[in-house]
Amino acid sequence: MPPDAGGYWIKVSDRTVVPWLGFDRTTRQYTFDPATYVPFFAAENVVGEPAPGLPGTQQTMVVSGLDPATTFDFAARVLIAAADASAIFADGFESGGTAAWSAVSGAP
Repeated sequence: MPPDAGGYWIKVSDRTVVPWLGFDRTTRQYTFDPATYVPFFAAENVVGEPAPGLPGTQQTMVVSGLDPATTFDFAARVLIAAADASAIFADGFESGGTAAWSAVSGAP
């Protein structure tokens, strides 16, 4: 996490959360099937994210109110300062590859 991280943006879905579905207007096909995947912006917001800890520290968060019979996918992005924007942080949020920011968590 960047040293000046300003917050988290955490999403949850019963489908795999990906950065974008990758719709190709020419072929009219998706890179990721919308029946199986959901783009980050369309997944449900999780509320009550903790404030970022010190760089290198581990943080946890308990999300309640989810159906225990369903497996959910969580995705998180980190808010950064505009001065740190780069190809990885172009829009002010960390935007790594799918595996870099998405993790599946089964019901407890």
